[in-house]
Amino acid sequence: MAVLLLLMLNDVKGNMKTREPIVVVIKIYWLVAEIMYVLSIVALLGVFAYFCAMKVRHYATFQEGLALAPQLPTVAAPYLAWIIPLVCFAVCAMIIYGFMQPRLLKLGLWIYLVLMVLFTAFIGYILRHPVDAPCECLGLDENWRWKKHFWVNTGILTITGLAIWLHYKRIVATIGNEHSENPGKK
Repeated sequence: MAVLLLLMLNDVKGNMKTREPIVVVIKIYWLVAEIMYVLSIVALLGVFAYFCAMKVRHYATFQEGLALAPQLPTVAAPYLAWIIPLVCFAVCAMIIYGFMQPRLLKLGLWIYLVLMVLFTAFIGYILRHPVDAPCECLGLDENWRWKKHFWVNTGILTITGLAIWLHYKRIVATIGNEHSENPGKK
């Protein structure tokens, strides 16, 4: 990815010398989009990997927090305490491997989005039916209140949506470039 970004930057510099302003603007746009794409995916990967590692590291506390959640059956807590981090780590692996297999990256991003929607919906439900305990998900701050956690999750959802949108724009741009270079081929 870094090599691709450097090549794109050199290409932009070359077009600036030949004074083709529209080409320069378009290439700068795609360079910025590519940087945003990579940074958003790396940020999402870091967030998920960190939260999953904390859930595994503090398994007992996480399981206890799940057992205390009135919306979940107590019997499910030990299973969910393992299933949630395992699924999240699997999504992280899909995203990492997805840099070599774009379809896998797309699938990983969509699963990430679905999981974040579920987590955020769960927090939204808790906000509608107040619980006096702080969030036990072992995030950046163990004393977060539910409203703060809801807004952080909403921000992560926004970044995930941006990454998916940029992924599709990237695919469309690649297909467009292939057809413009080979107009006779289909």
